[in-house]
Amino acid sequence: MLTTLRPKNTILLGSFSKTVAPGLRIGWIYAEQSILDKLNLVKQATDLHTDTLAQQILYQYLQDNDLDTHVKQVNACYRQQRNIMIQALETYMPPGVTFTRPQGGMFLWVTLPAGYSSMALFELVIKEKVAFVPGTAFFVDGGGEACLRLNFSNADPERIELGVQKISQALLVNPKDWSCRLRLSQR
Repeated sequence: MLTTLRPKNTILLGSFSKTVAPGLRIGWIYAEQSILDKLNLVKQATDLHTDTLAQQILYQYLQDNDLDTHVKQVNACYRQQRNIMIQALETYMPPGVTFTRPQGGMFLWVTLPAGYSSMALFELVIKEKVAFVPGTAFFVDGGGEACLRLNFSNADPERIELGVQKISQALLVNPKDWSCRLRLSQR
């Protein structure tokens, strides 16, 4: 661990939003006190304080529960949901669509064939109550037009499969409408 190499210059940080509850926007920092003092000043300049009620709820949760056991349960659940999404992508996506097989986390990265627009695809599937994050949100240089990020942690297996089916159908059904939307989105 880096702290053994440079203990006075190492900052370790994380969030409880991925381990305890996705909506819980509370993080933690481990660092030397002099660094924490400076970080506190920066935080006070950007916001007045973190949600006190959420902090109290988290504190009580950590007092009453074993976090390591909880994380193992969450990992098992996410692994199952990830596997279902991968299987659905393998089953329904047309040729030329590629995707990651993450070893952790809550998201898959999908790349459409060259010339496809994830924003145009988003406009089609949002009407079907399916959402994803278009890839352009992750590229500072304006790239990522053919990429999208799918979340598998917040849906049950049936909704995951149905969502992937609807995305795939939007890519395959009515190609004239799709190609028109591609041209419009590239202007």
